[in-house]
Amino acid sequence: MKKSVLLLFGLSIFILISFTISSTYESKNSTAEVEQVRGIYIFVDSKPVKEYEVLGTVKIAVVRRRPEYIWVRDQLLKKIKKNFPEANGAIFDFTVPGSNNCDAIKIK
Repeated sequence: MKKSVLLLFGLSIFILISFTISSTYESKNSTAEVEQVRGIYIFVDSKPVKEYEVLGTVKIAVVRRRPEYIWVRDQLLKKIKKNFPEANGAIFDFTVPGSNNCDAIKIK
């Protein structure tokens, strides 16, 4: 009898705690899910919410008159995969015109 009461009490506490944890996260207008290209999570003018480590920066020289985003992105991702194989994310910053670099990151 005592075991079943303790089991019921423990189960009730577990359900209450799990409901409280799942209901505390609120999505905001700025909350989004990023795309993954070539196994790398892409953050453009943004950064991950989770903790991350910057592994290094890659840059490319643009020889095209008007480079397209996809071309620049793919060139930078190729360099990240080559120079930082452990990277699982990239933070692009296009706020400065002509800035064709990004940070290779490892999301923890």
